[in-house]
Amino acid sequence: MAIDIEKYLTVPYVDGGRSMAGGDCWFLTCAVREEMGLPGLPSLGGTTRHTPLAMAHEYERVSADLEVCEPCEGAIAAVFRGKLMIHVGVVVTIDGRLAVLETNPASGPRWMWTHDFIQRYFKVIFYRDQSLSERPHPRS
Repeated sequence: MAIDIEKYLTVPYVDGGRSMAGGDCWFLTCAVREEMGLPGLPSLGGTTRHTPLAMAHEYERVSADLEVCEPCEGAIAAVFRGKLMIHVGVVVTIDGRLAVLETNPASGPRWMWTHDFIQRYFKVIFYRDQSLSERPHPRS
């Protein structure tokens, strides 16, 4: 699933943003997955990093259609603080290796090797669509 990662690295971080003119981590995850041809996810409009309870509710709703997995291309990398999901990224392949593409207010859009992403955050859970069968994937 080759995607143009460079175009996402130019999208400015905008809290609650849902377009290429400015987007947050959820927008970036949804946009990349859509380009990969994966099933769409709800936009979660109005949910931002400043609304943690709303984010927790939406996480419960969306995660019901996903399954926990090992990192694989197109998987959602969900970051938790306690029981609250506070951030997401999406797994992509760069130079034959798995990486997580993310965006946040401090750094803007960037990618990190999967191992580095996992090390950066206290708790990361990867999710994929339940309908997708296991696919071979490059090592991270």
